[in-house]
Amino acid sequence: VISGINRGPNLGTDVFYSGTVAAAMEGTILGIPSIAVSHTKTGHRIDYSPAAKFIARIVPKIKRFKLPKGTLLNVNIPAGTKFKGVAMTKLGVRRYEDKFQERFDPVGNPYYWLQSEILTEDEGKRKSDIDAFAVERGYVSITPIHYDLTNYHIIRKLKKLRLR
Repeated sequence: VISGINRGPNLGTDVFYSGTVAAAMEGTILGIPSIAVSHTKTGHRIDYSPAAKFIARIVPKIKRFKLPKGTLLNVNIPAGTKFKGVAMTKLGVRRYEDKFQERFDPVGNPYYWLQSEILTEDEGKRKSDIDAFAVERGYVSITPIHYDLTNYHIIRKLKKLRLR
């Protein structure tokens, strides 16, 4: 399954809200090797051909590699026609601070425009490993995502609480 090419990025924790990633995840759950593909450029005039050519080039290699069970690839293509390279990355953390701007329609009625600012929580970490930073530097970001979101490190500690 190749889900996409989505307009706009699916970086970091935004993957939890992504239909593109969800479609690839469904393929993964069904045992079908899957890739979610997003173009980080937004707007109306996007040249998808470099992204499509890149995906067409890597699909045979991914098929030979055989992704582990339960794993999909989340691929984010940077804007432009040339990429600096490919970075194997991990998901960063993206959070938004919502700001509302009061505006007025042509007859003077007020309405409010939502403007979200992306706040990164990845400061101080090794940036070259994080998907959003790789894309900002002009690299294609490839992040393997597994559908098992269990935090195994905390299970034993929770059992000790004897929650009954």
